[in-house]
Amino acid sequence: MIEGVHHIPLKRIENPQGDILHMLRATDPHFDAFGEIYFSWIKPGVIKPWRKHRSQISNIAVPVGNVRCVIYDDREGSNTSGQFQSFDLGESNYALLKIEPGLWHAFTGLAEAPALIANCTSAPHDPDESEKCDLDAIAYEWGV
Repeated sequence: MIEGVHHIPLKRIENPQGDILHMLRATDPHFDAFGEIYFSWIKPGVIKPWRKHRSQISNIAVPVGNVRCVIYDDREGSNTSGQFQSFDLGESNYALLKIEPGLWHAFTGLAEAPALIANCTSAPHDPDESEKCDLDAIAYEWGV
């Protein structure tokens, strides 16, 4: 496991009127702070390029559809520097992916329909707090 990444299985409560999907509670041991929550759609086969936050923690879950999240560690001095790790998240594997600052991450849609990504961040959005780069800048074989 890449240092600073936590994969936490989430509770899904089946209900005949519609399931309840937990994501994050202030009482969870892995909860840090609330900045904002936002949702992002990703279309099938599309790859959303690499992004890295300098100070913000991302807490990601996929309640609709399925995505692959790939994380790359280029942090100097990290025991996992130079390593990739991928996680398939969504209806077939409902979990929270906590990504600490300084780690690159990118997503691709895996299903036949769009997927919905929920991100509960530790700080409100600040366009100067993150970096982006093109897919080719970090070589990864997506295999989709």
